[in-house]
Amino acid sequence: MKQIFHISEPISRKYLGSGINWFDFLGTGGFYGRFSGYPLHEVIYPPTTDTDGWKKILGVMDELSPSFIRYGLNPESVISSEGTIDKSATAFDRLEIIANWALANRVPIELDTFLIPAHYEFATHDTEVRDRFRNMAAGDNRSYARNFVAPLIHYLVRERGLSAISLFNPVNEPINYGVFQVPEDGPDVYVHYVEMFKEIREALNDLGIHEGEVGLLGIDGDIPLKYPILQFASRGVDINQYVSGYSIHSYRTRFDHMPPVEVCPDSEPLEITIDRHVRELVNYCERRGRPLLGCEVGAFYYGKVDNPAGPASEEGTLLTVETIIRMANVGVASALIWSPMNPNNIDGHWALFTLSESGIEKHLTPWNAYSAMMRVLTRGSLVYPAYSSSPKYPYQHVHGLITEKDGRIRGLFVNDSSTETAFISLQSSLLALPETLAIRTKHPGSDLLSDSTFSLQSQIEIPPLGFIEIF
Repeated sequence: MKQIFHISEPISRKYLGSGINWFDFLGTGGFYGRFSGYPLHEVIYPPTTDTDGWKKILGVMDELSPSFIRYGLNPESVISSEGTIDKSATAFDRLEIIANWALANRVPIELDTFLIPAHYEFATHDTEVRDRFRNMAAGDNRSYARNFVAPLIHYLVRERGLSAISLFNPVNEPINYGVFQVPEDGPDVYVHYVEMFKEIREALNDLGIHEGEVGLLGIDGDIPLKYPILQFASRGVDINQYVSGYSIHSYRTRFDHMPPVEVCPDSEPLEITIDRHVRELVNYCERRGRPLLGCEVGAFYYGKVDNPAGPASEEGTLLTVETIIRMANVGVASALIWSPMNPNNIDGHWALFTLSESGIEKHLTPWNAYSAMMRVLTRGSLVYPAYSSSPKYPYQHVHGLITEKDGRIRGLFVNDSSTETAFISLQSSLLALPETLAIRTKHPGSDLLSDSTFSLQSQIEIPPLGFIEIF
């Protein structure tokens, strides 16, 4: 399989960064969204007094070099019984450790509380932990915004000086599966959702915290085909004026040549999900003057609960990287992978590294794939999509991109064929590529990476189910 890849015009918006979801809910107790299948009891993060443990964590963060962090803060861990901010909460101390690292490394943080705290939810009798998600919307959006959200942001950004926090989202994956619900006789859920953002934006503005300091991210949809833009339009409401950007999650893709599978029945080929539908969402967002951010990207196709190791398998991580490449190529402005210190016993294997008494242990299959992605798709990069001049029919197996920042050229290409080695060459009339570039190759069946050099006149070999990083 030999192909010439042409480097196309760069995406107009510079990349906002790739990185991680730091999920501080882990170890805070209870069950996420009152769902019995998502316990939060296992302690993952060391006490803030464990300076050696945190030094090791921050050391591996230095090596991983994320350029964007979404920080999941459990609202129940920082709220008082009166619904105000509990400034003595130890969760704030953990956040400060990560926020200080982010500030020192010029990495922005999106703060995300994921759920509406129980104190502010609509009243409901369905509060038992059961085999379903259940989190109600705020019964009074204004009270929630002015008594919880705005004081929380003010405390963190102004009083504690955590200025790396520059974005906020209140609810993760709302409306789709039990999160952000309203009573049957309550308000329209889509209108109520937009109203929440209006109240939060106004409450922050009244405290002098304007969009340029902390912006809001909206929608945070987990299924691209169900993104609720048309639902808003049909009700005559518009969230755009209250948000600085839109966010989307992607877990339900599959390689273009792969069939549907029972473990992920709603998966769609990347060509449909990303190249068509997400491209249209990007175009919509950009026409409204806002970026579309990929705030969670992973893969359920190779398993989740039925095969927990699936997301971290060679195929699962390669699918995630290809999804991120193709999202970047259509203009999605960021990509964040899930939970680098995940315990791997809740909803699949997601961890990049683990802290134990012996030190840091890397999970090399996902580490190799995602660390390469983070080195290539850095904050402030120009993304140059790379497309084959003669795409293979019916399925194109090689996908890639080139990035440029401060004169440095990087690239990432994947080969999703399980049987055929790819040989590619690069051509560009837009970007001055060096005559010689270094490449790092990931071979299937091995966690070892091999480094070499190539000239523009030669072809680059990409093994089956492998990838190359150009640096």
